[in-house]
Amino acid sequence: MKTVKYGVIKEDYLAENRPGPWYGIAAYYCEEVDGTWVVFESVHDVTNDLERINDLADKCNRYGLSPEHLRGVVEDFLAAWRVKDKKI
Repeated sequence: MKTVKYGVIKEDYLAENRPGPWYGIAAYYCEEVDGTWVVFESVHDVTNDLERINDLADKCNRYGLSPEHLRGVVEDFLAAWRVKDKKI
């Protein structure tokens, strides 16, 4: 079984309607042969709130989220945020 870690992806945009930076989340696994970390799954442009996306990545790591569930977790994260704060 491969070791999986989650991390934040920072993305800067130059468009006026998209002030940056924006953040996404990625699942990485370690190649057993040479120890290189490879992106397994990622979701881009999740939020512009670094603290919240860091919290999400920390929870994914803490609870050992399987990468195939990452998109569903991000959808739930955004839905809960909309209900709680009425914004993204």
